[in-house]
Order: sequence, then C-alpha cells, then structure tokens
Amino acid sequence: MQYSEFKLLRIMVLTTVIFFTFSVVLVSCASGETLTPRAPPIYNTAPASVHTVPPAPVSVPATSALINSSPMFEAIGNRITYQGNLLEFSVHASDPENDNLTYTISNMPPGAIFNNETRVFSFIPESAGTYNDILFSVSDGESSVSQIINITVLRVIPPLLMEPSDGILPLVILHYGYPSSEIDSVVLRIKPQYFVINTAQGTWAKISGQGSSVFHDISKYKSAGIKVIGYITAGYEGTHSGGGIDSKWYSLEMNRMLIQDMAQIDGVDGVFIDECSSFPDEKGKAYLKELTSLAHTYGLITWGNVGVNNFDPWFFTDGGFDLMNSTENWHGQDLSKVQLDWGYRISVSGFDPNYSAQDAFNMTVNAWGKGLAYSYVTDSSLGYYDLPLWINEYADLLRLYMQDPGKYHTPSDK
Repeated sequence: MQYSEFKLLRIMVLTTVIFFTFSVVLVSCASGETLTPRAPPIYNTAPASVHTVPPAPVSVPATSALINSSPMFEAIGNRITYQGNLLEFSVHASDPENDNLTYTISNMPPGAIFNNETRVFSFIPESAGTYNDILFSVSDGESSVSQIINITVLRVIPPLLMEPSDGILPLVILHYGYPSSEIDSVVLRIKPQYFVINTAQGTWAKISGQGSSVFHDISKYKSAGIKVIGYITAGYEGTHSGGGIDSKWYSLEMNRMLIQDMAQIDGVDGVFIDECSSFPDEKGKAYLKELTSLAHTYGLITWGNVGVNNFDPWFFTDGGFDLMNSTENWHGQDLSKVQLDWGYRISVSGFDPNYSAQDAFNMTVNAWGKGLAYSYVTDSSLGYYDLPLWINEYADLLRLYMQDPGKYHTPSDK
C-alpha cells in the first residue's frame, strides 16, 4: 500500500470513531441521561504506601474542671471562763485551692474583740452568765463554712486553800443543829474555811420561831476568818415536803426572803441550798436559778447539795452555783468523769456510826487526791445536827498532813 493510501485509511477510521462517539452523545442527551466523567483506569499494580493521620484535638468545656471546694474549718468548741479573766483563743481554717480566706464573727459578746489578721478572739467578761449562738464564719470568696459556740462565764469564788493560811483549814463543817458554847469553841479552834450553819434568819430558825434568841451569832466566826454559809432548803428532794416540813418553808417566795434577810441582817458570806437531788428539770432549773441570781446580787457564795452521788454540770454552767456537794455517801469511791472534771468545785460528805478520826482523815485526803475541793466526814448517829466527838483529832491529823503530806500518812482507799 502506498503511503498516500495508508494516510487516507487512517483519516477514514478516525472520522468513523468521531462520528460514532458524537452519535452516542446525541442519543444520551436526547434520552435525558447525564453523563458523568470517569477517572481513567490505573494499571499500576504496585502496593500503595499507608499514611496515619492524627485525630483532630477535642475541645472540653472549661467549667468541668473549675468546681470550687469549701474551706475546712477546725472545730472551736464551747468555752468556759471566769468573770474578769482573759479568754483568748485562735481559730484556724485551710482552703484546698489555697484561696485567701476571710473570717467574720456574728453575735459577739459585749467587749469581745476578733483580729481578722491574727485570727485571735479575745474577751474579758465583766459579769457571769452564758453567751449563746456566737457565729464564726470563714469564706474563700465563693463558699463559706460556719460554727456556732457558746461561752459560759462563771463567778470568781474565793481561792481554794491547799495549804494553811492564817490558821485556816481547807475544810467545810456542816452543822444543821442548835448552837452551843461547846460548838463555838470547837469550830473556832479548828478554823475551817467554811462553816454551814443555821443562822438567825435561816430556815430552821424561822420554823422554830426562835430566831436570834437561839441561833448562831456569826460575828465571832467571821472575825476568825471563817466564811459562814447560811442554810436553806429547796424541799425534800426538791419536789415535795419531807420530815413533816410544810412546803411553805421551801417555796420560792420564802427562800427569797430568807436569802435577803441572811445577807442583810445576819451578814452571811454565802447560802447553802439543800435538797437539790431531783434537779435539774426545767421547773427546778428556773427555781434554783432565781435563788442563785438573788444570792449573787448580795455578793454571796452559792453552795448546793444534791447528796446522792450524782452531778450535772448545769449547776455550774447555767445554774449559778459556785460549789456543789455531789454525794453524802463518801467513802473514797471512784467518781464519774464529769465529777472529776469539776472536782475543784465539788465537795463530798460521808457518815457512818463506826467511823473514827483516822477513817475521816483517810477519806478526806483521798478526796483531795482525786482533785475534789472539800470533804467532810462525820458520825451518822449524829448526822449534821451535832459534831462528832473525834472532830478535833480529825482536824489535827489534817493539819499534820498538810505540813508534810509524804511524811505523815498515806491514806487508804477506804
């Protein structure tokens, strides 16, 4: 075939292909079909390389990590102090996020001071009483925590003697009976720190109707440095008449009158309120508190007697008592924790017909060793209506012991 013929053939084939392709397009368009271009086939059979694409970072809402924790406030606790004494303590708190903390106090007692920088609370109470619902709060700016405390202020009473001073023996003698020259001479010789007696304006003098013609002239005791405590009764166990005594003798009105007269006429140093063992129920609390509050207005020491180996701290914290006789069956027995906690304001007494001066001495020193303020032991055949025959020997043993406790005697746990 000549070149010209070959060239002509190529032109014819190409023309035919073009015509056929154009015809297909026209037919497809006429039928409404859309033609989609296709990628050319790949004939390379070599394996493709693999690439790992890191995942895109996920954003987390910021609020899920910003939960504030409240401050942690160390416990403060209720406080007890004495009038005229400085009560001072610091408060402490911490914050988990180390935020700056702000301290505040609400319902502070009059005259109290709180330093926010040093976190020190200071208070010198001028009078006895209870300050309730003092609110301490600490805040980190977002949240706060609080504590409520109470402060009890007790009256200051004469210091308890633990060694002889001007010949005074740290002893209380209870004598509910009639006075006599013999009793006067014994008591003035012993010189107890406290002498609980029926005075001319006291309960038994009023009941007998004999008053100052029979009952104690206390001036001689006061001149000797002995503090005289006048006797009244809160009633048989504080609830009902006992021993044939009409209830009028322990009514609130009667006892208020007796306290006033003993303070203003007799000149006593304090009042001994007997028969308190059924207290403190709510009615009894109000009754006793009225009596102690009145006694305090006259500057009197208040001394109660529960006498049944029982004790409630209410007598001191709110009841207004300075001292309390917590058992009349003392024989050196173990005491409850609350009795031991308040021992420096507690007295005990005991009696038995077989007791001797040595027995009484042992039990008194045993009470001192347990931290009790006072102990008095007598003869049960006489009770508190007379003095035991061996009382001088009892007192002499105590004086010798106080001069040299280790040398003279080691008390038994009788």
